Amino acid sequence: MGLWDDLEQFLESRLEQFLQANPQIQVYVLLEQVRDEETQAQNRLTSFRQEEQDLYQQILDTAQQIQKWAARKQKAQAAGRSDLVQAAQQQEAQLLTQGNQLWSRKNEVLTQIQQHEELLKKLIPRRQELEV
Repeated sequence: MGLWDDLEQFLESRLEQFLQANPQIQVYVLLEQVRDEETQAQNRLTSFRQEEQDLYQQILDTAQQIQKWAARKQKAQAAGRSDLVQAAQQQEAQLLTQGNQLWSRKNEVLTQIQQHEELLKKLIPRRQELEV
């Protein structure tokens, strides 16, 4: 595999020499790299924002389910059905755990959104600088 590594290293050095000899092409290459990074960051940001909305809906749905099971638990307690009370408590606990996991994931997504917004704030001026 040494031959391929040597060939790769040779081609990389020749490309570097070519770019140094042609600064306008080097600027164009950098501009394209920044544009690609900006597009990727924008796509990920859009994806994270959609996930955030999905998570909010799932959290709301889970909260509604918790309320339903709490009401069922109260009815079972009023009816003296300890077996149903226990089942409702288990379901309610499971939903609370699920809700906590969703909330945690939502916080992770919000962090990712913030990071990608910061990245875009850095990339946009850089791209504009290279376009001039």
